[in-house]
Amino acid sequence: MLLDAKKRLFSNRPLNKNEYYSNFTSTISQKFILGVAVIHKVTVSAEVLKSGESNDSTNVFKNATAEINNKTFGKIFSVIISDKTYFISDKDTFKVGDEVYYNYDNDNLKNLKRYKVMSILKDKASLKSNNLGEESELVPIKHKFYSATKNLEKFKIGDKVKFEYSSNSGSRFIDGIIIATSNGYAIIQTISGAYSAPPIKLELIK
Repeated sequence: MLLDAKKRLFSNRPLNKNEYYSNFTSTISQKFILGVAVIHKVTVSAEVLKSGESNDSTNVFKNATAEINNKTFGKIFSVIISDKTYFISDKDTFKVGDEVYYNYDNDNLKNLKRYKVMSILKDKASLKSNNLGEESELVPIKHKFYSATKNLEKFKIGDKVKFEYSSNSGSRFIDGIIIATSNGYAIIQTISGAYSAPPIKLELIK
């Protein structure tokens, strides 16, 4: 299946003059049937680079991805050809392979889910859920994304913190864990939900 996926990639994204494939990666998805692991899907990706060009903001390298499903499950080929390897959301840069938190209800911290950016096609990103059994989603890159790996200057992902939360009923301190960051702010998961707060309002719990 890996060889078939590579052939599919070459067929759907042939090289042009002075181009070459680089940085091949492969992902193998498995399903368990009667306790036996069976390969369900193989995804092969590669960067398409062009000789003599520099990697800057005016020259975004293309990323070709081919995905093949095991015929045992009656699936068919599905192919994604990405036209860039990164996008910018609210001044934060995200690239293929990044772990992010996202909610389709744009800019809403409720029900955030963790995903991996699999590919970027024009104005949409393909996100793979970290939850087994959930399908990938194709979402607009103009939506709000939260980095699950980028740390702040004085705080990092996974830190236990407390912060002052103000509402119409007054102010109170809430404890939580930093699960993501966005544009210099921390996204903090608490018992009552997720909140966004600037570093100046955070206090590390030791």
